[in-house]
Amino acid sequence: MIENSLNLYSMITFLYRNNKYQFLLLFCLIIAISGIGQINTNKKVISTGYSKTVSAGINISYVEFSQTHPLGIGANFSWSKHRFGLMEKKLSKPFGFIADGGIDYYFGKDETVSGYSYKYNGFTYIHAYGGAIYNCGKRGNINLTTGPALGLEDGFTSFFLGANLSGAYFINNKIAVTPGIKYMQDLNGPDPLVSFFLKASFAF
Repeated sequence: MIENSLNLYSMITFLYRNNKYQFLLLFCLIIAISGIGQINTNKKVISTGYSKTVSAGINISYVEFSQTHPLGIGANFSWSKHRFGLMEKKLSKPFGFIADGGIDYYFGKDETVSGYSYKYNGFTYIHAYGGAIYNCGKRGNINLTTGPALGLEDGFTSFFLGANLSGAYFINNKIAVTPGIKYMQDLNGPDPLVSFFLKASFAF
């Protein structure tokens, strides 16, 4: 628990110091989701939320990570009891627990050095996180998760600690747009890997 708390603190301070404006932009976007999520709607709603979502989308790397693995794709599964979907009313208990597991693949970049072509190996990241979810309205939520992960590249496996900060806006009863940021710290590496993501989520 202490290690995960330190990991979250490291993520926030690193992102703010090194990517101040991009971090603030994402934070404002997630806050906007919070506000939009409280807008009334006449679309089909459910009395209690769904408990599971599957998501898939693109990852855009940032800082040093973008120099070797600029783009990626990812998919994940999330569970939180009755907290997903377009609901009739705002939950009386807005905070809850969320579990999230998934896999991301980042494509290696092609480079030419001194006339020789070179391609970085692809990087696979597998995580199993837990954390908190805040249902900010009838159609929106924000969640912060952290936990252990594995990084695989060129036949080598590394242990990571990571964290995700994301928000979801449900455009209908089951489908949501989910932006967020991913922080990945190799336990034996110097600097963390950072990427932004945008996914489509399906609740059931």
